Amino acid sequence: MSILNTIGTRVGRILGLPGLRLRADAAKCESCGSCTRACSMSLKVTEMVKNETMDHPDCILCGECASVCRSGAVVRHFGRVVAGGTKKRTSRSETKDV
Repeated sequence: MSILNTIGTRVGRILGLPGLRLRADAAKCESCGSCTRACSMSLKVTEMVKNETMDHPDCILCGECASVCRSGAVVRHFGRVVAGGTKKRTSRSETKDV
């Protein structure tokens, strides 16, 4: 299933379609490492948060990093990636329970 999710996410980014995304706020990060430990793909999520680049090609968007983040540095949201890599919100509310 994760391969289908990965392919779908990549196609969605190419086409500019809105979808589930992860957003990072480095200012909120406490560098506790729980997000990295929770990642089922063994990604270095703490480094991704520090760089505020959550679009890793191996990320399957399971959301475990957002679920364990106590400080709110990693959140799930629904939106699209626009030119320049900045994220445009397409919904009015952000939630951790997507």
